[in-house]
Formats: sequence, C-alpha cells, structure tokens
Amino acid sequence: MPMVDNTRWFATMVQRSLLSVLIVVVLASSDAWAFLISVDLESSFPGQHAPFSGVDPEAAAADSIFNAANVWNHLGTTGFNVVNPSFQNLVDSNGTDSGVSFSITGSISAFGVENPTDALLSDYFCWNCRGNPSTIDWTIANLTPSTEYVLFFNGSDSNASTPRQFSMLVDTNGNGSLCDETARTVVSPNGTLFASVFSDANGRIIGRGTAMGGEANWGGFQLARRPGGAKPPVGSPAALLISADLESSFPGQHTPFSGVDCEAAAADSIFNAARIWNHLGTTGFNVVNPSFQNLVDSNGTDTGVSFSITGSISAFGVENPADALLSDYFCWNCRGNPDTIDWTIANLTPLTEYVLFFNGSDSNASTPRQFSMLVDTNGNGSLADETARTVVSPNGTLFASVFSDANGRIIGRGTAMGGEANWGGFQLARRLVTTCPDTFDFDFSGTQYGDCFRDVQRGGDINAPDVGPLNFTGSAGSGGATWLTVYDATPNDTTPGPTFGAQTLCADIRIARFNNLKGAGIVALFNEGPDQKGLALIVSDAGNSDLLRLATIDGDVAKKGNFTVLDCPANGGKKPCTVQLKDGIAENVWYRLIMTVDPARPNVTGSVFTHVAPSDPNSDLGVQVGTTLIYRPDVLPAGISDRGQDALMAQAVSAVVDLSITNFTNDERCARRPE
Repeated sequence: MPMVDNTRWFATMVQRSLLSVLIVVVLASSDAWAFLISVDLESSFPGQHAPFSGVDPEAAAADSIFNAANVWNHLGTTGFNVVNPSFQNLVDSNGTDSGVSFSITGSISAFGVENPTDALLSDYFCWNCRGNPSTIDWTIANLTPSTEYVLFFNGSDSNASTPRQFSMLVDTNGNGSLCDETARTVVSPNGTLFASVFSDANGRIIGRGTAMGGEANWGGFQLARRPGGAKPPVGSPAALLISADLESSFPGQHTPFSGVDCEAAAADSIFNAARIWNHLGTTGFNVVNPSFQNLVDSNGTDTGVSFSITGSISAFGVENPADALLSDYFCWNCRGNPDTIDWTIANLTPLTEYVLFFNGSDSNASTPRQFSMLVDTNGNGSLADETARTVVSPNGTLFASVFSDANGRIIGRGTAMGGEANWGGFQLARRLVTTCPDTFDFDFSGTQYGDCFRDVQRGGDINAPDVGPLNFTGSAGSGGATWLTVYDATPNDTTPGPTFGAQTLCADIRIARFNNLKGAGIVALFNEGPDQKGLALIVSDAGNSDLLRLATIDGDVAKKGNFTVLDCPANGGKKPCTVQLKDGIAENVWYRLIMTVDPARPNVTGSVFTHVAPSDPNSDLGVQVGTTLIYRPDVLPAGISDRGQDALMAQAVSAVVDLSITNFTNDERCARRPE
C-alpha cells in the first residue's frame, strides 16, 4: 500500500480553516449591505489631489455598513467656476458600474493638496468661494425608487482653525421636496450621517448645500442600501393634484417650473405631491379671454380639467431657473388691461371639496404686486356671498376648503390692489378620502355597508338600501340566533382592521314590531377565532319587560355568535348585567344606544336615549330610558382582549326579526345631549 502524504493534506486543511475564519471576521466586521457607492470629491489639477480608497473611519464609526467600502469614485473638476458639473455611471464598492449618476446645479470650484495620508479630506469641491454663490443643489439619480438608503457626508480638513462647514438639506422622506426637511451641519472634518434617506418615486435623492458664512468645502459622500429596508413614509395623499405655472411664452421671458413649491407645501402638506406642472403661457400685451384645456395632473395624466380667464391680461417674466415659478406671471391692471379678471376652473367632480393655493410673484420686492381674490368657496355658483382675500406676493395664499358647484366648476375674481397685479400660478388638490376611516359615522347610505362591513353571522339577512339604514331580517327559533356584521376596511378578506381599544360607540336603533324577545346592539373589542370573543351591548323589545344587556359574543364562527349575558359586579357579582327598561322601548321609534369601553380599567357603560323627534334619528337626544348600565370587573372576561373590531348585531329568541340601525359612529360627540 502506498504511503499517504498527510503533511500536505494537513497544511491544506489549516489554510482552508484560516480562510474560513478570515471570511467570518470580515463579514462580522461590517453590516450587511446590498449596495454601496463611495465618492471622493476633488480637484483634477495635478498636485491638488490624492485618490482615496478603502474604509473611511469616520463613516464606519457612524454606521458599520461603511466598513465594506473598497473602490471609490474620484470625481474631479478643473476651473474656478464650474457650472452644473455632472458625473455618470458611478461604480459600487466592488468596482461594478451601478448606472447611478451625481450632478450639481450651481457653480463650484475644486481645490486641494496632494496628501496621501489624508487623501479624502485634503481635496474637495467648494462654493461661496472664488465668486461662486453660497448655495448649490445636487441630485443622485438612477437609484431604486422609493427605497431606504444610508447617506454620509464628508467635510474637509482644509482649515482646522476655522472649519469650512456647511449646512445640508436632504430629501429624507422621498417626496421629491426639501420644503419639509431640516438642515443639518456637515461637520468638518468629522462628517455627518443621515441614517435614513428614501429615494423618490423616480429613483432620485436631492439635496441642497449652503455655506455657513464662509467658504464651504465638501470632501465626499457615501451612499449605502441594506437588504430589505423600510417603506417610505406616507404623506398627505391627494386623489387629484393639478399644478399650473402661469407665464409668458416669449423666448427668454420664462422658465418652466416643476416639483414642489415650498410655499404651497408649507401651507398644506398635500402639495408635497406636486411633480409635473402645466405651463400655461401667452404672448401679446392684451390677450383677451385666454383658455387652456386638458390640464394634466401631477403624474402627467390628462384630467380633462380646463382653466379660462374672462377679461384681458398680459404675460411677462424673466428666464430665472432659480425662481422659475414666481419670475414669470400673468398681469392685469398693466399695459392697458383692466383692473379685474374673472376665471373658471371647469370639468371637476361636482359638489366636491378641494384645496386651492394661489401664487403671487417676486416681480417687485420693494412693492409687491399683490391682488385680492374672490373664490366661490361654498360651491353655490356665486361670488356675492364670498369675502375677498389678498394673494400675498411672493408667499402665496391658501384657500383650505373650496367646493365645486353642481356643474363641476370653481369660479373666482382677481382684482388689482392699486398697482399692477401679478399672478404666478395656482395648485388645486382633492384629498383622497378614506372610505373606511378610523373615526367613522355611517348612516349606511350609498355603498357604505358593502365597502366597510363584513358579515360574520347570517349575512344573507343583513342589507342596506341606497339611502340606508342597515336592516336585519329573518327569524329565530326557541334556541335563539345572532346576526353579526363587523366594521372592516378590507371586507373581501378576514384580516381584521381597523381595531380599537378605549372608545365611545353610538348607534340609532329601531324595532319595527313587538314579537317575543328581539333586539339590536353594538359590539366592541371583537376578535375572531377559537376562544375569542367580543363585548355586546343590546337593547331588546320584550313587551313590558324590555332590556338593556351586556353580553359576550363568541368569535368562533362555528359557534354561530353564541350570546352569553355577563354577571355584573354592580349587581352583586352573580346577577345578570342587565338594566330593566320595563315598557320603555316602543315600536317604529328610533333610540340612541351609547356604549363606552375602557379595557385598561376595565370599565364599560351602556345607556339608551330617546330622540326629540321619535321618527328622526338625526334629531337631538331626548330623555334617558332606564338607568345606566355599569360594568367594572377586576379583569376583562375570558376571551376579551384590550383591542378588537367594532361590529353591529341583532339577537332574537322565538321571534321574527325586523330591526334597523343607522348613525353608527365612534365619534364621542354622539353621546352629548343639547344643553
């Protein structure tokens, strides 16, 4: 048998083991990363830069994800006033082309010294230097849209005695705007971390650097993405957003504006969604009755909405990219035009609430060319009952609630205030109405029942006509039966939601006719599944022995809404939690059922009130029927959790059911009686 060379085998195994340990150590030394770009900003002049590579200890100390840095992008320029520099196809830390770009809008210089021992911070881009302005804007583009990143900025060590620091605004929430962000100082030489930055819907991160008195020096940055990551925060949603930049169409007299107008966004966050604008321009000094059709929304989709002016205007402006929205405008009471114009926004959804923001201009800072605006805010088609407001230049003015009229129009009138009137633009938004909100009030008209309720027991016997109310029909035998429908924002699946804890619930209940024992009620803290239950407050008609009862209702669908009246501590602990109403519940009359729930204490109350107009559930509350039911146990009953769904129910024994419910709400004002 030949001899085996164990020495070579052993050496190979040792090498593999050491390599495995090394890999583990390297992986353990850095956070997991899916993407990492490192950028060294520098001068391209010979002798003024030293390329940096590897790990920047300041960035790694701020976030261990930057321990993975290896290959860097060395972005350099030459010249004292470099306008709008742009750099394409940045590589990641492995040297692979990422397709990501970095660009600056503005003017910069670049400078440095050749210092290999401090290669990252000894060369830099600068502004507020050598005639460059005090502010630059920048964009990192071609990223994964709506994705969370980590961003680290390097300052420089160009002047240790007076660090050339600067403030940085970053669009951290990915809404494409800097209006709602807070500036932070990029500390020199240590740098500054932005731990959570979301790219916008177009895969961009934008920012703005502003010098802090002296020269600003930017040494570099790193951008990393972890596997997974959070979703971007949700802003104020808009079902419709139309943005219009009013301008001259003459060459050299206008600059198209796009994105978020900070003044509008500060007035109402719904305007943070602005992206694509309509650029409505005219030529000529006396343009009569201009009209613009098929305005697009913020996504660029044709809305069919139109904007028109009745009267005579001029348009003027200057080509100013830094102030594109306010530096061009429509004017009246100028160049022979009269001092008043009327306008119409048409083809909107009729009788619908909108938010409307008007921009002035910055055409004359010393004497702003402001104007007053009348708007038909109540949608009655008239301006006679409206109050004029000044459209402030350049800040603009918000009309927070404006209703379109029955024909889908909003009308208004602009009047000059002594001098020339300049109108820079406007934005119109309609809020996205949540069909099934956390604070609700249902009369069961329209599609409320179908949109927001899911039947759990005897759904075939629960229905709501277009005008409401919610009706429970059918019959029950001597063993009793339960009808149950839960409030659910996603009624097509069994996922619960929304759920509630402490709250006040109300519903108006009508029993059509007397027939043994039957009633309807409110359910709180309801959870579905085996061993899960809810708390039910039911008012029942039983001839001369009407009842208000507190019970548990079973959440196991197989148990068909099993109904068990609780023992009430207020009644000695072993008596049913029931209030005798005698013959207080009449037929074909509306009663307000009120339930308060506080699972933390725990504490539950129930009460019944008449209405001043018995046949009108929208009339004021009248007198209380019976006394208030009070349930204060030491702990919640078995199967009851501190949060759950709200629901409506009917319950009957040996009876034909013909019950109705309306005005189901968790707005605590429902329990108030008129003073």
